[in-house]
Amino acid sequence: MTKNITIILLFNYLLTMNGMELATLIENRIKPDDIKSTNTMTITNKKGRKKTLQLVSKSKDNSKRQMIWFLSPPDDKGMSFLKIEHDDKDDLMKMWLPGFKKLRRISSSKKSDKFMGSDISFEDLTNRDINDYSYKLISSKSECEYKNTKLSCYELESIPKNINSQYSKHITWVI
Repeated sequence: MTKNITIILLFNYLLTMNGMELATLIENRIKPDDIKSTNTMTITNKKGRKKTLQLVSKSKDNSKRQMIWFLSPPDDKGMSFLKIEHDDKDDLMKMWLPGFKKLRRISSSKKSDKFMGSDISFEDLTNRDINDYSYKLISSKSECEYKNTKLSCYELESIPKNINSQYSKHITWVI
């Protein structure tokens, strides 16, 4: 009886996916060549006032090249953001500010700055290299919601190794 339980536990252990294996599956998923999306971003300030931005985003090369144009509100219309990621040097990030007729460069040291006054930072707009993180599978039975349906999903923790990041870890839920 004990031998059977040991074999079952060993079999379950061998079939269990670890964090790096899940991260590799995510990294190797089929991706579109380019993406175009129209988005709405609502920002709420400390006083509860809301600002709704309409924007169009286009990206290519697994989002290594991305352009975002702001369509509304009128104060932000015409603003744009350009990102080009490089493997061998710092990424290029620039904001076009039509009100000032200026192109503002976002330096690598400013990646933790807020994007358009939201909780999103410029770092959040960049891709993460799989080798820059260590991974831990927190759960293979977490509950997620997708399109008002509760689903079982994996919960993955990613911890930066030797890179400059404003985050000590990322938690990702994967369906």
